[in-house]
Amino acid sequence: MSLPSHGATQPPSPVLRILHLEDNPADGELIQSMLLAGGIASTIERVETPAEFEAALNQGCFDLIISDHTLPSFDGLAALGLARQKHPEIPFIFVSGTIGEELAVDSLKQGATDYVLKDRLSRLVTSVQRAIREAHERAERRQAEMKVREQAALLDQATDAIFARDMEQRITYWNKGAERIYGWTEQMALGKRAAELLYKEDSSQRQEIWKAVLEKGEWVGELRQVTRTGKEIVVESRRTLLRDAEGKPAAILNINRDITEKKQIESQLLRAQRMENIGSLAGGIAHDLNNMLGPILVVGHLLRDKLPSPEDRKILDTATASAQRGHGQTDSDFCPRRHGRPHGTANQAPGGRVG
Repeated sequence: MSLPSHGATQPPSPVLRILHLEDNPADGELIQSMLLAGGIASTIERVETPAEFEAALNQGCFDLIISDHTLPSFDGLAALGLARQKHPEIPFIFVSGTIGEELAVDSLKQGATDYVLKDRLSRLVTSVQRAIREAHERAERRQAEMKVREQAALLDQATDAIFARDMEQRITYWNKGAERIYGWTEQMALGKRAAELLYKEDSSQRQEIWKAVLEKGEWVGELRQVTRTGKEIVVESRRTLLRDAEGKPAAILNINRDITEKKQIESQLLRAQRMENIGSLAGGIAHDLNNMLGPILVVGHLLRDKLPSPEDRKILDTATASAQRGHGQTDSDFCPRRHGRPHGTANQAPGGRVG
């Protein structure tokens, strides 16, 4: 509810619902007329006894409580205590002619919003306006805090590590996902520098990332970090600069996703692809070598019977046998799958000699 200032010409304000603890009906009428003169429309429910006051608190819905400090059958501080117990969000103003300075200060300490002396009722409108304004601000803060808690609860359901740091790089928020990934609890992490928890050693890269976030407003990339147990992990990190209402840098929001397993699978697939490529290359080399050795073997058999000298045939047999072994060795080393052996395993002759 937004109330106009005293004496200002503005549209009528919503009707203010007031619970008035007062034994003098004339004082109740005077307060209502003072508020109306100040531009505050109100409906006032006046009660006198403790039972009436408590019943009104239980049944009614009020924007403001006004109470005398001294009543024949009730004590103002007792009324304040009851109101704070049942409706701590409702502002409470003492309007009394008998309250002294010491009691006034004591009432403020116990939760009263303000006190106004009956011989200075000109302060009443300003006091009411301030009380309602502050009550609305508190209600807005409660709603904002509730929204933050709800959002925090949602963030805790995320599997990603989500945390925030102030401009001194100290952690100010740490969700459950961060606890699961890094092993540090919220209590352990808050107030610490992220570098103390997530890295083994200093790196110039982190300073470059920090600078990039300040200049461009965000940064995305992969980082190697460590958990509380010292396990190395790879995270996909997104960092976003958060600004305050004046546009000044206020915090850095980090959202980190653990991609360690993904990177390991990618590495295994890459190795498998490389081995497949090597196998294809080796098969091509073997095919070419066998094409070169094949004619030697064929010609060797054809020439043998045409050589009259035993010595020449022996030399030819040695050359043919060498070509035959080369053909077999090439087939074995470069095409291991045909022989059920891993790549690179040579034929072993008895005694360990390569055949």
